[in-house]
Amino acid sequence: MEASSYIPLTFFERHFAASLKPIYAVSFYLECAAPPVDFLRQRVADIVQLNPWLVSSMVDHPEAGIADQLCFPSNGPWPDCFHVVTSGSCGLSAQAPYGEIAECVVHACENTRGPAELCAAGFRVVMVSELAADGIALIMKLSHVFGDGATFYKLFNMMSVDAVAVSLLRSPIEEFTCCEKAALGADEQYFMTAGDVCTGFRVNEKASASVHAFAIDMEAVACAKSCALGAHPEVNALSSNDIITAAFLQASQCSWAVMPVDLRHRLECLRGLQSFLAGNYANEIVLLPTDFSSPVGIRSVVESLRRGKSTPLPSIEMQQSGDVSCVTNVGTFAAERGVQLPGCTLSLHLPMRPLPLIWRDIAYIFRPRPHTLGIICAGHGLSCSETSLRQSAIGKFLGPRL
Repeated sequence: MEASSYIPLTFFERHFAASLKPIYAVSFYLECAAPPVDFLRQRVADIVQLNPWLVSSMVDHPEAGIADQLCFPSNGPWPDCFHVVTSGSCGLSAQAPYGEIAECVVHACENTRGPAELCAAGFRVVMVSELAADGIALIMKLSHVFGDGATFYKLFNMMSVDAVAVSLLRSPIEEFTCCEKAALGADEQYFMTAGDVCTGFRVNEKASASVHAFAIDMEAVACAKSCALGAHPEVNALSSNDIITAAFLQASQCSWAVMPVDLRHRLECLRGLQSFLAGNYANEIVLLPTDFSSPVGIRSVVESLRRGKSTPLPSIEMQQSGDVSCVTNVGTFAAERGVQLPGCTLSLHLPMRPLPLIWRDIAYIFRPRPHTLGIICAGHGLSCSETSLRQSAIGKFLGPRL
């Protein structure tokens, strides 16, 4: 009998991450006369060999009766997690609207089988060949139980020819919960996973949502930074995230909002582990209009991990109103130059986030091309049309559609 290894799951992973949709992303490439199949197959095999938890299954604790740990073979062999399909089999095209691309990406991952077995359900890499202009696409899927957006991009960035596969630390850090509570506050720590909040979200769940993807006008962002810093000389610096987040949430006209924050670089108990720490180490900070009334307010929240002292947590009525928006930034996790493949030219990268069925509006900030930013806007309020987005406070930062 082959030996197995086990990794305990955190409370969040047991009770909430398992119900979340997987994380996907796709990068499109042009001029790939010789698609790098062998390179990608070997790189994925190297990643799995160094991180065998990527082929885990969730298993039940014999006494608790709940899936509370990951189980994977200690010494292999491990399933083949890399597969090649043609564009004709999944319908993928970089010229399609974002919603159609998202459907094709999921189809390519979930309907891909290896020669002998279905590859690991939680981690999968697919190369799509025969796109226009000798193009290919690189797709990756990661279960949210395995990790958050930072974990996803740590793995995705390893696909690049100028990177190397490394071993990530997946075992949970025992002190994390206490450190998180001290940094965020006990009420804040569990607010987004409280029963009342989740019930309120489900009450307002919609069957579909509009979605739009744009390039960000970086000159307009730089101008807004300069103006905001001039008006607030006490502030040393502002980020692009501060500018875009404040503008989007103001435009959404939501009653409250949440902003996910990666805690790897913020907690003392994680010091020295940030670059190699896999798992779920993010939490949401609750924002009220006084917090997102300006980029300076967002900067204060990011630095302190606390919203304004005078703003209480949303009431039960507010939680169940459905009038809540979200901004999340995955651009900070992606490599500046994107994933570079041998003999190919990167043309576009898109994170394939689950469509927001519970938010009024949601924005994903990301890197569509080297050294640039993009934004995906989706939801039922402001994001219901491109016109409403361009005529709002976020409009001056929106470039061409992606």
